[in-house]
Amino acid sequence: MEDRRELLQLAERSPNRYRATDDGRWCCPPGEACARDFGFYYRVRSSSEINWVYQRNIQFLEDYLRSDWPIRPEAQKHARALVTANPGLRLSEIFQETGAS
Repeated sequence: MEDRRELLQLAERSPNRYRATDDGRWCCPPGEACARDFGFYYRVRSSSEINWVYQRNIQFLEDYLRSDWPIRPEAQKHARALVTANPGLRLSEIFQETGAS
């Protein structure tokens, strides 16, 4: 629970910036107010809330998920449909199914 300890230290040093909520989450009221001004939300998340497998997978796939690549829209749609229908599909299997190299 190292990050909980770090959050407690942050809250102690900056009580107006970080605080624990009644439901055990953490918040940053100034960050929330600033984000709200732009139509966004802001949430402090501890590392215990992060799905590290998902995060690594997204980081690995980020080059393939870029929207500025010259990939035909129908190929993107087909690949996404394959992955949605078959979670855990290997990248080599996606290439095989889509005819990509």
